[in-house]
Formats: sequence, structure tokens, C-alpha cells
Amino acid sequence: MEEVVLERVRGNPRGGESKSWRNSDRERLRADCDMYLGAAIEKGMTMDEVLAVLRDAGYYDCIGQTPASAAIQLVSVDHEVRDREFILRYKRVLNF
Repeated sequence: MEEVVLERVRGNPRGGESKSWRNSDRERLRADCDMYLGAAIEKGMTMDEVLAVLRDAGYYDCIGQTPASAAIQLVSVDHEVRDREFILRYKRVLNF
């Protein structure tokens, strides 16, 4: 199981200066994950592909920042591997 932790300092990718993730931010992240990852992750994606989608969606600059965070849990069922990389098939936004 892989986790991508998005840290937010300068606001969300759509603007704003808040330094913490509010419930509305998590709901937006959840909706964006559904929109941008959607069915593609069910077909199988590598971590590099997931990170490219997050970058294109405007979240890439949030990765590794502090102090507040939101987590996307990505699941590789039965440790499926393609070309020496885990294939991720499910995702969920965690509420912490």
C-alpha cells in the first residue's frame, strides 16, 4: 500500500492562503481524485503515473510541504507488479 501525503502551506492549487486542510479542502481533493484518477486507477497505474496526474491537476507543488497534510491511500491488490513497479488499483482520501 502506498500513500501520497499532500502538505499544504501556500493554499490549495486553486488559490487561497489557508495553512490547514479544511473539510471543504478534503472534499475538493476527494472530488479531484475521482475526476483525475477516476477509472484510470481501476485499470492500474504506477506511482509515477499517479504523480503525473496529481502534477497536472495542480497538486504537485503541495507534495512535501508543511505543516498541514491530507493523505491519499493508493492500494496495490495482491502486490501486482508490472515492469518492476507496483500497479495501484484503488484510492481513497483519508480524513486526517
